[in-house]
Amino acid sequence: MESKRIFEAQKNISVEIAVHISELDFALDEYLGGFERKDFFTFGDSEKRDKLYKQAYYRFMSGIAELLSSLEDSFARLSSLLISADESAELDMLSLIGAKLGAYRVFEESLKGFASATQNAISKDNISPTLLVNEARRLKLAIEELKRNINNA
Repeated sequence: MESKRIFEAQKNISVEIAVHISELDFALDEYLGGFERKDFFTFGDSEKRDKLYKQAYYRFMSGIAELLSSLEDSFARLSSLLISADESAELDMLSLIGAKLGAYRVFEESLKGFASATQNAISKDNISPTLLVNEARRLKLAIEELKRNINNA
């Protein structure tokens, strides 16, 4: 009976997580859509362009803050289920939930790498849109990997 309760709870939390991940993916796509192709070939200093990219970056980061907090809360609840599965010696659930938590840890590292690299780039003059786009694409890959692990685990 405990196994079924844990399975259903992890299933519901996983659906929640999948929704949060999809929202994050959508927000990242919108952020990526704001880059102008012509800016990739501009080599002069452009204060106006820098200002636009800083505004877009900070709008994106502040827009996903609540979403990331909700995602973290969902994974915290999943972590609590891991404890229940351990106490009940539910080996299948331990493996399933452990795989999802492991995937989240990998995603967190990618998110930290994105935030660090982009914050460093944004704090300088003559912002490189190529660097911002490359970092955003790396984050997108991490999001897709997390989505795969949540849906397939």
